[in-house]
Amino acid sequence: MKILKNNYTIAVVNLENRSIINIEPSAEMREHIGGAAVNALLMEKYSQHDPLVLGTGPLTGGFAPASCLMVASFCTQDPYTETKKICHVPVTIKSGPLLKLSGMDYVVFLGQAAKSLVIYIENGSIRMDLAENLEGLDIPGAVKQLKLKGMQEAALITGPDAKASQGHHTASTGVFGGFDRCGLAGNMAAKNIRAVVLGGGKKMAFAAEDLTAERVLTAKIQKQLPRNRFLTILGKLPDADGAKALAKKYFRHSHACYHCPVGCINFLRYPADTTHVSKGQESAQGVFVMDHDGFAALCHKRPKDAHILMGKAMALGLDPFVLSEEIDSNTPLDSAMTQLESIVKTKMPDRVKKIRYLNDGICAAVYHLFGGALPQIIPPQNKEIFGSWEERVAFAMIVGVCPIPLLGMQALSPLALLPFITRDHTSHEGLMRRLEKGIQLLLNR
Repeated sequence: MKILKNNYTIAVVNLENRSIINIEPSAEMREHIGGAAVNALLMEKYSQHDPLVLGTGPLTGGFAPASCLMVASFCTQDPYTETKKICHVPVTIKSGPLLKLSGMDYVVFLGQAAKSLVIYIENGSIRMDLAENLEGLDIPGAVKQLKLKGMQEAALITGPDAKASQGHHTASTGVFGGFDRCGLAGNMAAKNIRAVVLGGGKKMAFAAEDLTAERVLTAKIQKQLPRNRFLTILGKLPDADGAKALAKKYFRHSHACYHCPVGCINFLRYPADTTHVSKGQESAQGVFVMDHDGFAALCHKRPKDAHILMGKAMALGLDPFVLSEEIDSNTPLDSAMTQLESIVKTKMPDRVKKIRYLNDGICAAVYHLFGGALPQIIPPQNKEIFGSWEERVAFAMIVGVCPIPLLGMQALSPLALLPFITRDHTSHEGLMRRLEKGIQLLLNR
């Protein structure tokens, strides 16, 4: 299969008049193979209209391991340089494949809707419905309502108070949370987008060689996985002993995104006698930990009940990292939960979210550029292409795979993924030039 495309399907949605048009990519867009690099060019093209761009890469939805990625790009205040910059938030689970299976590679949202909307993208079409039935509902409650309305798969969604308190909210992929620590939730709320529902409906072609290559590569990855799955990512984070101890105590199972053999999302059960469960989560009785860095920060403050507080924070669309700064370590759990309810409705200014640590080799501005919540795992030091943290994340955000396995698993590397992009070895040199150009585009904008 020839995955590299010289053309992309791009839909442009004007939220103010609720019109939708399709556009052709520019010559410069065709020079890039996709993902966040094309997102960045679309952001520049529509810079006068405050765009929000959702995009996929050439591997999104294919057989390459961890090919789940959708990238949400928007313009926000960089807290480290105090200038407006484009940020790219990785959105995982099934989001990327479902966007592509909806018949679109990119969707650009312009302006601001008059009222809160739910955007449905499926089967080659986009429709916008009022979000009145979601008003006041937390994320699990809103997801439940969306399912009653026919939602089959994934949604990118904000909490009920994101518009009133943008400085400490985070966008969530359904009830799983996410990697938004740089303002995606606030951007969606400012546009009056409560949720984007992705339904698929189309088909994608694939090559038999992809399936064979995936089996071989997956077997290599699985050999590198720890026996205790909660340590897959937490075990690689520095200064995370409290998080590892709490995860070990309450770990029930791991959850994987689309076509990922790693399964780094930990489901931690709540204590049997807990009454601190958000409405809509009673049957789940636990929390999905996908934001490993936020969980580790919360465990520093609350080593015994961080998972309960994180579950509540995720239900309300709160950033667990900011929550770790606001709640005192000695406050009883009942009082902490009450304080959390107060925080969600408090108007807080956007501010620098200072992280507890930053690994050597990771630039603070670049960390913020890619969502500000990805695990700080330095890739194995070797002579492989795109070997630094920032290059490897940028590569993943361009080709459409989750950055986390690329950071944490030695078997999954850029070189291992190149055959899924093209098996024409004569084109590898040109492909590498395009990838390098795209990476520089992201890091230097």
